[in-house]
Amino acid sequence: MTNSYSLELHLPVGPDQVLAAIHSPTTWWSEGITGPTADVGDEFDYRYGTVHHSRIRISESSSERVVWLVLENEFGFLEGEDEWIGTRCVFDVAPTESGTVLRFTHDGLFPHFACYDVCSQGWDHYVGSSLVAAITDGRGTPNAKGTARTSYEASLPSD
Repeated sequence: MTNSYSLELHLPVGPDQVLAAIHSPTTWWSEGITGPTADVGDEFDYRYGTVHHSRIRISESSSERVVWLVLENEFGFLEGEDEWIGTRCVFDVAPTESGTVLRFTHDGLFPHFACYDVCSQGWDHYVGSSLVAAITDGRGTPNAKGTARTSYEASLPSD
């Protein structure tokens, strides 16, 4: 049993629609993501100003699971910027009678980490709200330069 950050969502759409949205993180996480995000081996950069930068590789992709491996990480807001390095963002997708269950786990993001509160609030928004909106309404709420989406982002000076 892991105590990594995890979130389970029940969505009224099929798994293919969920997977398509996961592979389009610019529509729900950050418009500033650069690089390919669809296939195993693809690497992309996430950047939100000077607050957070990560380099991520898609290490697994199937009809049931997408896994992102964090290769590099830098936080501009606290010590412990290496806390994400080697962690995995796991999207497990399973069909149900009424749609799809999506279980997101940031495997290796533990409550004792310095970034846990900020990062879990971020995932609550970006996966729990923005990804859901991208899937169900076709329009998520990703961040972009000058568009803070979480209370923590809003508390920082814009760059």
